[in-house]
Parts: sequence; C-alpha cells; structure tokens
Amino acid sequence: MTMPTASRIAEARAALTGADSALRVLPRADGAPAVAFLRSIDYAGGDLIVPLAEGPNLVGRGTRDRPPFGAWPQPYAVEQAQWQIDCDRRRARLRDASSTNGSGLVPRLIVPGVELGRGTTGFRELLAQPGVLEPAHPTVRCHSHFMPLREGDVLRSFYASFVFGWIELGVDPIAAAPATPLRSNRDLYLFVTRLDERYRVVSRSLETYLCALWPAMTARREEPSLPLSWVGDQLERALVADPEPFDPRWGDAQPASPLRGYAGWEALIRAQIVDLHELAATGALADPQRELGIDSPRGARWYNFEPLSYLECAVEGAFGGWAPEDATGRIFVPGQVAALDEGGRIVSVDPADLDQPHLDLQMIDWDALTELLQCGQWYE
Repeated sequence: MTMPTASRIAEARAALTGADSALRVLPRADGAPAVAFLRSIDYAGGDLIVPLAEGPNLVGRGTRDRPPFGAWPQPYAVEQAQWQIDCDRRRARLRDASSTNGSGLVPRLIVPGVELGRGTTGFRELLAQPGVLEPAHPTVRCHSHFMPLREGDVLRSFYASFVFGWIELGVDPIAAAPATPLRSNRDLYLFVTRLDERYRVVSRSLETYLCALWPAMTARREEPSLPLSWVGDQLERALVADPEPFDPRWGDAQPASPLRGYAGWEALIRAQIVDLHELAATGALADPQRELGIDSPRGARWYNFEPLSYLECAVEGAFGGWAPEDATGRIFVPGQVAALDEGGRIVSVDPADLDQPHLDLQMIDWDALTELLQCGQWYE
C-alpha cells in the first residue's frame, strides 16, 4: 500500500466537497448526494471514488437494465452485486449482497500490518490473515448478516481494495478517533457493547484475548494515567492482534502482596491468563454450566469466559454506563434493592428508580484499569 489510508480518505473527502481533483468519482444512477464513500487502493483501473448516499447502497456493477452507478472502469473492481452498505449520517453497516467470491473486511486498527494484495492476487491469502472479517453470504445462517463499518476500514473484493470514509469529520460515534473521543463511562460502555456487533464472528478465547491485551497496554506502562480513547483502542485491538505466547513461568511470578499502579495491573492480567490456561487444561471451560461460576485450580472465582462478555461486565462492574434501553441482555435485578437516601439512611427502593451514574473518564489510571480486569472476571 503506497499511500496511508488516512491520506486516501482526505483526498476523496476533498474531491467530493468541491476541490479540484484528478480522482474519478463514479456517478450514482439516482443522483443522490453522498454522505460517505469508498476510495480505491492501488487499483489497476486508476484512483476511484464510489459515493454512498443516506440509506441502503448496492455496491456492484449491477445488471444492464438497473446499474446503481455509471460505467465502472476496467479491469473489474467489484462483482455485479458485491456489498450492501447502509448509511444514516451517523453510522454505517455492511452486508454481503450475494456475491460469488465473497469479500474481506480489514478493521482499521490492523490495516497497516496487513498485506492486501492487488487485483485477484492475494485475495484468499488476505482472508486467512488473523483479524480479517468475512461478511456472511445471505444464504448462510448467522446471528446477523450486517457488520458495522467504520472510517478507515478496508473492504477487499475478489478484484480490488477500498477504504471507507465519511464526508463529514467526526460523525462516527463508535470510533475512538480524535474527532470522537471517549469521555465517560457511558461512552466506554457503548463502545465495548458495539464491539459485539463487529467481532461476534471472531473466534478467540479469553486467554488469547488477554495475551494480546497485555503487550498492547504495556506500551504506555510508564504513564500514571491513560486517555480513555487510547484504552478503548487497545481493548478493540486485542480482539484481532497477535497474542503473546503463553509462558508456563507466569504461574510462578505471582506477588506475595497486592501491588499498585501498572505493577498491580500486570500481576492481575498475568494471574488471569494462568487461571484460564489451567482451567482449559482441566476441561472446566467445557462445562455448559460454567457461567454459574467455577473456581480455578488456584482458587479464583470466575463467571465470564468470552472476550465480549468479559468486556461488558468489566465496564459495567467497574464504572457503570448501562442504560435500561440498551439491548445487551442486562436487566435490573428483580425486587427491591438497598440504597442510601438523602439523609444517609438505608432504604428499600425499586432499582429502576435509581439514577444511573455518569462518570468523567477522559483519563484513567492503572488502579482503575486493574478494577476493570477484576470485574471482567467475576461481575455478572
């Protein structure tokens, strides 16, 4: 890839907002204004922009009597029906449009380290690379055929690669980019729960996830507090990044007393990895009743065993952020709960009547991140 995706996005955005440009903009058959776009990457047919309007967009060459766009250049860049991309000015999502050869979605966090190939060369090899997602064909039964699409993601058809971008800056509420930073517990909760929409198809054990998260976070170990947006990026990156290989010596490195700061966080994530490794070795992780709670050989209690459920429980347990309208499967506990009234007295109340806490979390220290790991392990 000769030019960074960010530069390609900036060029396409300028071309679609009136700047003089040598980029070719594929005309839409309906003439609708664009809110987003696909920009080709190292395409043999030249630099190409595919404008995407609000609503559903069929990206493909189409049939002769119903082409969604004007004439595509040669060689082929997409199939007759490649993707359906739905845009609503705030979010975008993608599904396969009954393509013959399928396609790949490369999350923006791993694009710099992925070999995209060119033309038909390297397509199958790309799909085999760790972290690359494959939109399911409509005939395949799955939880959802749609995948969230974020600025900087790369789509790869059998013929060519494209980077996705928005016309306006900062319209993607999922992205932990400078234009849309994570600022609160609510922001973080929505961020991690929306990862489920995107990475549900990724098969990765919690042990592997933590082995990828550990080195990612270690890069800023000397800083007492970290930007929440950066932490969010690492929580996502660990879903697809290469993990650190398990080292049996980690089981012998547990501290005799609790530690603070980064040292405490590192001691806990190492202990959790060892726990999960030993639980897998005993066969306990195959127990269908494991969510009711199991004890590791070293005596630690566990309730969460998948990366995405671990993250949801970690954030809600450590910081809160859940709201009753969130479709995450979480509900209020039945019956009354104990709470403090304005006079400091313990009273019985309906949990639905309690205010949900709002926490400013633009910066987060290592002790809070340690609590995040703890809640991921045992919060329900």
